[in-house]
Amino acid sequence: MTITTQRSYAPRTRGGLLISCLGFAALAASTVVPALTAAVGPAMGLGFVIAILVVVAVPRMITPGPTWTRAALPGTFASIVFIGSGAVALAAVAMHLAVESSVWGHVATAAIIVGAVSVASVPPRGARRPRS
Repeated sequence: MTITTQRSYAPRTRGGLLISCLGFAALAASTVVPALTAAVGPAMGLGFVIAILVVVAVPRMITPGPTWTRAALPGTFASIVFIGSGAVALAAVAMHLAVESSVWGHVATAAIIVGAVSVASVPPRGARRPRS
Protein backbone atom coordinates (compact mmCIF):
# COMPACT_ATOMS: atom_id res chain seq x y z
CA MET A 1 0.00 0.00 0.00
CA THR A 2 1.41 3.32 -1.07
CA ILE A 3 0.44 6.51 0.68
CA THR A 4 0.95 9.67 -1.30
CA THR A 5 0.66 13.11 0.13
CA GLN A 6 0.48 16.23 -1.92
CA ARG A 7 3.14 18.68 -0.79
CA SER A 8 2.88 22.37 -1.42
CA TYR A 9 5.58 24.89 -0.76
CA ALA A 10 3.04 27.70 -0.52
CA PRO A 11 1.30 28.39 2.79
CA ARG A 12 -2.01 26.54 3.02
CA THR A 13 -3.97 29.22 4.85
CA ARG A 14 -5.21 32.68 3.91
CA GLY A 15 -3.34 34.29 6.82
CA GLY A 16 -0.11 32.51 5.99
CA LEU A 17 -0.29 33.48 2.34
CA LEU A 18 -1.05 37.09 3.29
CA ILE A 19 2.01 37.15 5.57
CA SER A 20 4.13 35.82 2.70
CA CYS A 21 2.75 38.33 0.19
CA LEU A 22 3.28 41.26 2.53
CA GLY A 23 6.79 40.02 3.33
CA PHE A 24 7.66 39.76 -0.36
CA ALA A 25 6.17 43.25 -0.85
CA ALA A 26 8.40 44.55 1.95
CA LEU A 27 11.46 42.98 0.32
CA ALA A 28 10.53 44.62 -3.01
CA ALA A 29 9.90 47.93 -1.23
CA SER A 30 13.35 47.70 0.33
CA THR A 31 14.70 48.82 -3.05
CA VAL A 32 12.82 52.11 -2.59
CA VAL A 33 12.62 52.81 1.17
CA PRO A 34 16.02 53.42 2.80
CA ALA A 35 14.79 52.33 6.26
CA LEU A 36 13.76 48.92 4.87
CA THR A 37 17.06 48.65 3.02
CA ALA A 38 18.91 49.20 6.29
CA ALA A 39 16.72 46.70 8.15
CA VAL A 40 17.14 43.95 5.58
CA GLY A 41 20.83 44.72 5.19
CA PRO A 42 23.13 42.91 2.82
CA ALA A 43 22.18 39.58 1.29
CA MET A 44 22.81 36.76 3.76
CA GLY A 45 23.06 39.25 6.62
CA LEU A 46 21.04 38.74 9.79
CA GLY A 47 18.18 41.01 8.70
CA PHE A 48 17.90 39.24 5.35
CA VAL A 49 17.84 35.78 6.91
CA ILE A 50 15.18 36.82 9.44
CA ALA A 51 13.09 38.36 6.65
CA ILE A 52 13.24 35.17 4.60
CA LEU A 53 12.32 33.03 7.62
CA VAL A 54 9.32 35.26 8.34
CA VAL A 55 8.22 35.20 4.70
CA VAL A 56 8.69 31.47 4.09
CA ALA A 57 8.72 29.45 7.33
CA VAL A 58 6.37 31.24 9.73
CA PRO A 59 3.34 31.28 7.38
CA ARG A 60 3.56 27.50 6.90
CA MET A 61 3.12 27.05 10.67
CA ILE A 62 -0.45 28.39 10.56
CA THR A 63 -2.71 25.36 10.44
CA PRO A 64 -6.02 25.37 8.56
CA GLY A 65 -9.07 25.99 10.68
CA PRO A 66 -12.58 27.42 10.69
CA THR A 67 -11.73 31.14 10.87
CA TRP A 68 -11.25 33.54 7.94
CA THR A 69 -7.52 33.83 8.62
CA ARG A 70 -7.01 30.08 8.91
CA ALA A 71 -9.21 29.14 5.92
CA ALA A 72 -7.52 26.72 3.53
CA LEU A 73 -7.09 28.09 0.01
CA PRO A 74 -6.98 26.12 -3.26
CA GLY A 75 -3.47 24.71 -3.68
CA THR A 76 -2.93 25.85 -7.26
CA PHE A 77 -4.04 29.40 -6.50
CA ALA A 78 -1.84 29.57 -3.38
CA SER A 79 1.18 28.26 -5.29
CA ILE A 80 0.72 30.72 -8.15
CA VAL A 81 0.41 33.70 -5.80
CA PHE A 82 3.33 32.57 -3.59
CA ILE A 83 5.74 31.83 -6.44
CA GLY A 84 4.59 34.88 -8.41
CA SER A 85 5.11 37.20 -5.44
CA GLY A 86 8.56 35.80 -4.81
CA ALA A 87 9.54 36.08 -8.46
CA VAL A 88 8.30 39.66 -8.72
CA ALA A 89 10.18 40.66 -5.55
CA LEU A 90 13.35 38.98 -6.82
CA ALA A 91 13.00 40.72 -10.20
CA ALA A 92 12.57 44.09 -8.47
CA VAL A 93 15.72 43.62 -6.43
CA ALA A 94 17.72 42.37 -9.43
CA MET A 95 16.56 45.24 -11.64
CA HIS A 96 17.29 47.76 -8.90
CA LEU A 97 20.84 46.46 -8.65
CA ALA A 98 21.27 46.51 -12.45
CA VAL A 99 19.56 49.79 -13.33
CA GLU A 100 19.52 51.77 -10.05
CA SER A 101 15.93 52.88 -10.64
CA SER A 102 13.23 52.94 -7.96
CA VAL A 103 10.45 52.33 -10.51
CA TRP A 104 10.94 48.57 -10.32
CA GLY A 105 10.43 48.54 -6.57
CA HIS A 106 7.23 50.59 -6.82
CA VAL A 107 5.76 48.44 -9.60
CA ALA A 108 6.70 45.17 -7.89
CA THR A 109 5.28 46.27 -4.54
CA ALA A 110 2.02 47.32 -6.20
CA ALA A 111 1.77 44.01 -8.09
CA ILE A 112 2.35 41.99 -4.92
CA ILE A 113 -0.25 44.05 -3.05
CA VAL A 114 -2.74 43.23 -5.83
CA GLY A 115 -1.92 39.56 -5.26
CA ALA A 116 -2.53 39.99 -1.53
CA VAL A 117 -5.92 41.56 -2.22
CA SER A 118 -6.82 38.58 -4.40
CA VAL A 119 -5.81 36.27 -1.53
CA ALA A 120 -8.07 38.19 0.81
CA SER A 121 -11.03 37.95 -1.55
CA VAL A 122 -10.83 34.39 -2.91
CA PRO A 123 -13.29 31.90 -1.41
CA PRO A 124 -11.61 29.17 0.66
CA ARG A 125 -11.24 25.62 -0.60
CA GLY A 126 -14.48 23.73 -0.21
CA ALA A 127 -16.59 26.84 0.36
CA ARG A 128 -20.17 26.57 -0.72
CA ARG A 129 -21.25 28.73 -3.62
CA PRO A 130 -24.76 30.20 -3.67
CA ARG A 131 -27.13 28.46 -6.04
CA SER A 132 -28.69 30.50 -8.79
